Amino acid sequence: MDMDKVNSEPKKSVLLAEQVELLQWRMELLAPRDRVLLEAYYRGNLSLRKLGWLCGLSECAVAQRIEKMSLRLLKKDYITILRYKKGINPKQRRVAYDHFLLGLGYQTIADRHKLSYHIVRKTIKSLKQWLSATEAEETTYKHIKGEKNDNVHTRKDL
Repeated sequence: MDMDKVNSEPKKSVLLAEQVELLQWRMELLAPRDRVLLEAYYRGNLSLRKLGWLCGLSECAVAQRIEKMSLRLLKKDYITILRYKKGINPKQRRVAYDHFLLGLGYQTIADRHKLSYHIVRKTIKSLKQWLSATEAEETTYKHIKGEKNDNVHTRKDL
């Protein structure tokens, strides 16, 4: 028997449980229609066939929508933007919501907010650069904090 596989099973189930909990918390950020679809799938245990029938979509289309929404909710891009919203103006937040959370394309976002394609592209590019810089700062901070507090354990660590 491979002990690595045995030891990894509990880790996988804990990670999966954490991801499901994170998804459930972040579902509140979605539009009502998308939230209902994910809740019916994750909480209501409805099959893809039943969801497709209810939504007027094929099983495949429902599966793709659920997978895409779940992946976008698990990525931390939009959550980081929400956390640091003081540095981002309302227009940028709306564009970020549409792009990072809803997965809309540049032209669709431009049409929705009556912006030019160029402005949307430029806004998303600057948001991605800002996210990269913010992530690098957080990583550096955690690394420095970890080095300074090697021998100090908080209640959270125990």
